[in-house]
Amino acid sequence: MLDMGLDKLVENYGLSVRQATALRYLAQGSTKTFAAQMAGVHFITVFRWCKQDQFKEALGIAAQAVIDEIDNDLKRRLAQ
Repeated sequence: MLDMGLDKLVENYGLSVRQATALRYLAQGSTKTFAAQMAGVHFITVFRWCKQDQFKEALGIAAQAVIDEIDNDLKRRLAQ
């Protein structure tokens, strides 16, 4: 589900593939260093991206999507 949302975030916020990859890992709770490693960039680059308003806004939306996904999964499991 997050992958579909990331495509829209990339389009709406003009993020690169590397930024989207870092965004995915950050939204899932990974460290900036790990997200940088997975995106193939230096960790300082991710720190700089996190200071940009468009990246911060996209990260907030992606993180909320992850939280909603986890919440819905828990509700389904409890309903069983």
